[in-house]
Amino acid sequence: MPTDNPAGVLFDVDGTLVDSTYLHTVSWWEALRQNDQPVPMATVHRAIGMGSDRLLDHLLGPERDRDADGRLRDAHDTLYAEYWERLTPLPRAADLLR
Repeated sequence: MPTDNPAGVLFDVDGTLVDSTYLHTVSWWEALRQNDQPVPMATVHRAIGMGSDRLLDHLLGPERDRDADGRLRDAHDTLYAEYWERLTPLPRAADLLR
């Protein structure tokens, strides 16, 4: 039955449809650095795609002081927002959606 109001849900894993992986890497790296939690960028890059709780567990250890997690997420979000308008779809992303 065709409809004029198709509904659906689209899940995107970082870097699948939009070229965001490296921007998330830089944003997490800088957020950690600003909060005196330096982590090598290569280590951050390998953790991209995890949710923020898993990412922070992986990078800082599960025994870390979790009181800083909100501050780290906010810093990441603020830094990442600077790139928002420059995000571009990966080649053939539109074809994949169609």
